Amino acid sequence: MTLRPQQPAGRVVDVHCHWFPEGLIRLLERDGPRHGVEVRPLPSGDRGMQFIRWYHPPLHPFVDVAHRLEYMDRVGVHTHVVTLSGQVTPIWVEAGFGLAMAQVANDEFAALQAKHPDRFVGAAAVPLQDPPRAIRELERAVREKGLRGINLLANIQGKYLDAAEFTPFFERVQELGVPVLVHPTDPGGAIAADEYALFALVGYPVDTTTLIARLIFSGMLDRFPRIPWIFYHGGGTAPYLGGRWDQGHRKGFTGVSGLARLPSEYLASVYYDTLLYHPSSLGFLVRLVGTDHVLMGTDYPYALMADEDPVGTVRGIPRLKAADRAKILGGNAARLFKLPAAVAPAPRQP
Repeated sequence: MTLRPQQPAGRVVDVHCHWFPEGLIRLLERDGPRHGVEVRPLPSGDRGMQFIRWYHPPLHPFVDVAHRLEYMDRVGVHTHVVTLSGQVTPIWVEAGFGLAMAQVANDEFAALQAKHPDRFVGAAAVPLQDPPRAIRELERAVREKGLRGINLLANIQGKYLDAAEFTPFFERVQELGVPVLVHPTDPGGAIAADEYALFALVGYPVDTTTLIARLIFSGMLDRFPRIPWIFYHGGGTAPYLGGRWDQGHRKGFTGVSGLARLPSEYLASVYYDTLLYHPSSLGFLVRLVGTDHVLMGTDYPYALMADEDPVGTVRGIPRLKAADRAKILGGNAARLFKLPAAVAPAPRQP
């Protein structure tokens, strides 16, 4: 199946999408119950999963590669940067089992990337609840397996990524030069009770916003200037709080006044996906941080929150030049993940 006729010139890349290796699901079927994870058959013939306290939707669109390629062709996307999801991640379990999960996932991400080099880029999973193990697996995944990014949660069992214990890990990330794709998770507090669906509708943006603020205020973005940080969900509310943070800096709020520049000036030094669901909000983000710092993302295949027309979303950004649109659709991602900007001949099913 070829891409739809209106496909823009140049590579189109989705940097926010999720794929689960079949080997990981088999590992969870076998050993998961001892760690609070259960894979269950469904009456439909598909499988579902209870991962710690979260029920996961049916797994077929998360594991089937042919289904994934058909979807990509249909919506006009050449390349998926695939990650695990905030729910199915190795940081929620005991560190030894988390390492086993990460190794299986990373091996299969690498195999998928090798089999379909024009269609998939793998972002490594690591058990960051155990930083030494995480460093070893990061090095293996990037240097031996060829994965081109790393996927992390904004907080690791309640510890945000600016915690001192993670510093050696990020020193190695910067040395390796791979992008960090940040997915939010449980921000704790009353939101965790999920009344009014606050976990998804408010909690995820709060978690991302909290991390971005901590990375700025802690000086971490100054200490690791060569790490490309990519924040899902348009950076939560961080792009819209820059002025408030600047006020705290000017007034000498504790922990905020010692920065080398205004907090809002750091916002354009990181990257954001397009998943904001509203053209005016997305247009504001683009104007604030520039077209070089926004990348297309969908959250596929989470049907309730995914962008069903990602190319159309980028086309709908007000007053955007064609060259800038091409950057957001895929040019920026091609640069960060070291992909050819040119597109290979029409993609094939496996």
